[in-house]
Amino acid sequence: MNTTIVFGIVSLACEVVFVLYIVLSALDLGVCLISLTASNDDTCESILGTIDGIWHANQTWLVILGAALFGGFPTLYSDVLSSLYLPVLGLLVAIIIRGIAIEYRHYATAKRPWRFLAGFGAFAIILCQGIIFAAILTSQTAFTSSSLLWKVVPIVTTSLLSLSLFLGALWLDHTAQGKHLIHRHVLMFLVAGAGVSMTILGLTLRCSIMPAPHVSGGLFAWFLSLTVLAVISAFMLIFSLRTHSLSIPWGLIIAALGLIAFLLSLDPSTLSLADGMSVAATSSNALSFQSTVMVLVLPLLLVFNVFAYRSFGTQVK
Repeated sequence: MNTTIVFGIVSLACEVVFVLYIVLSALDLGVCLISLTASNDDTCESILGTIDGIWHANQTWLVILGAALFGGFPTLYSDVLSSLYLPVLGLLVAIIIRGIAIEYRHYATAKRPWRFLAGFGAFAIILCQGIIFAAILTSQTAFTSSSLLWKVVPIVTTSLLSLSLFLGALWLDHTAQGKHLIHRHVLMFLVAGAGVSMTILGLTLRCSIMPAPHVSGGLFAWFLSLTVLAVISAFMLIFSLRTHSLSIPWGLIIAALGLIAFLLSLDPSTLSLADGMSVAATSSNALSFQSTVMVLVLPLLLVFNVFAYRSFGTQVK
């Protein structure tokens, strides 16, 4: 198979897995954050119960992303881990702590501390994600006095926080007892507020890192298409919320479209991959093997995710 085609397949697969991880993990992170606002223990338990059967599947995409980068782009993998050792370690520790809190709360005599740990663990995960993504976007890893990280980390972290609250609120509305877990006016506020803040923060981030846009030609058509799809999805989301019909798919679509648009807008010369991902890629034979594996495995994982959401996502006691 042509090396360029193989490289494109592996790169596209990594980007798809990245989008799936951010979107799906944001959903259960948002639920954990919203659980901190519960007025009593029963409500908090009901809120966290909506993700008991799905949060494991969401974390699978992080494992797949790490394996894909390690197999397809080992130089990039080693550079990211070596330069961002502390935030990556913090991310893994936060994921472990939140996972323990979500599972152990079922068996603990005093459940409240574990519920709080699940909520604050979610916030720690988002903070570490913000630091990692900001460092990759700015090609900077040290918080010096002139570093862009002081400006970019809060923007990225707040965007991820808004995305998590947005999807978490939609998930609670979607679940069988969602209407009892979050009031409709609070839901609409979260959806509208998150949408506006993500738009403003995204534009601010785009201008602060890349003041000279490189978007032209074919990319403009892509952006126009994504914008049209996002507007249609937003109208469908509002309609579904007003009619109490299925809303979570439209929220997931909007989040995915936003991440895709941002990935397309990035100028490769501004990233830490200054020499291009092709330089960091492994051998053509290894890429061919990995492209075959990912083409076969990704559809199966998507089916598993859909099965987990349909089978366990709404079984709230």
